[in-house]
Amino acid sequence: MSTHPHHPMPQAETSHITLAAVVTLTIHLAVVAGIIWGKWLETPAIFQNTKPKERLVTVRLLAEPELEAKANPQIFVPVDPNVATEEAPKQTENYSNANSLAANPEIGKTDTPKIEGEQKSNVTPTPMTPAPRHNCWPPSPLPPNPSPHAQ
Repeated sequence: MSTHPHHPMPQAETSHITLAAVVTLTIHLAVVAGIIWGKWLETPAIFQNTKPKERLVTVRLLAEPELEAKANPQIFVPVDPNVATEEAPKQTENYSNANSLAANPEIGKTDTPKIEGEQKSNVTPTPMTPAPRHNCWPPSPLPPNPSPHAQ
C-alpha cells in the first residue's frame, strides 16, 4: 500500500478490495434473505402452542340407530337339524335357521358347572425305570492315529 496520499493504489490491490467487497455483500444479502424469507430466526414448534386455532366439529342432529342395535345384539347360532324342535325358545338374543331349546334349561347362579354322570378311568400306571447310565467319566483316551509316513 502506498504511504503517499497523492499516489493511486496499484491495480492488483484495488481488484482484491473490490472482490472482497462483492463477496461480503453477497454473504450479507444471503443471510438477510434467509432471515426474511427463509424464517431462520423463528423458534421451533416445540415452544409454540400446539393447539390448532380452528377445529372441525361434526354434529349429528338425528338419533343414532346404532345405540338400539348395541342394546339388543343379535347373534346367529346355527342349529343342527337333528336337535331342531318345533317349540320356539321363550327369550333369546340369538337367531338361527331352526328352533332349538337349551340342553340345560335350569339356569343357576353358581360358579361351578353342572356335571351329571361318571366316567371310568382306563388309565393304568406303568412303573418308571431309570434309563441306564453309561460310565462316561473320566473319558477314555483316544486310540493313537496311524502315522501317514509309517508304512
